[in-house]
Amino acid sequence: TRMSIIQILRDMGRTVVEERVSIDQLTDGEEAFVTGTAVGVCPIGSVTFNGVQHSFTGDRALTLAVTEELSGVQTGSIEDRRGWIEAIEF
Repeated sequence: TRMSIIQILRDMGRTVVEERVSIDQLTDGEEAFVTGTAVGVCPIGSVTFNGVQHSFTGDRALTLAVTEELSGVQTGSIEDRRGWIEAIEF
């Protein structure tokens, strides 16, 4: 799932960098999400660090776009242009 999301983001023209981030960098953002095989894409509402809560107040447009692209390819409602889906005949 992680690699799929990275590819979707790059196809959207986003720059993807994998690196450690400080809490200041994280809380500077307007939206955040996590990915996983079971969850797909899950928005993060807030992060608490040292007793201070930071809420992500963005409109989650990027999270929604990534979620729609991934689930659309998985369900067949969006064409699989990346060769991720394998047809299995029974």
